[in-house]
Amino acid sequence: MPPARKESLELVLTARFHPRQLGALLKAVRVAAGVTQTELARRLKVPYQNVGRLEGGIREGMISTVNRYVRALGWELVIVARPRIDPARAAAPSNDTGSDE
Repeated sequence: MPPARKESLELVLTARFHPRQLGALLKAVRVAAGVTQTELARRLKVPYQNVGRLEGGIREGMISTVNRYVRALGWELVIVARPRIDPARAAAPSNDTGSDE
């Protein structure tokens, strides 16, 4: 069983995300887990080159592939959908006076 972790690694994927961003995140998870590409490939029963391609952003990963990858490292995949914050609205002063009227 992997040691307990207080930290997490996050990547906010936008509509224009690049596979290299996901690959860098996956590599960071693998390194944090202290596992080599060769060992991870053995756990996943895939050629080690597949792990390198995914981490390098050469190959896009489906959610099921990414989930298998992180679970093989003792981590979990958490996907969160939330409304985007419009920077213009977030910076605009509020007209809320605090009253219920």
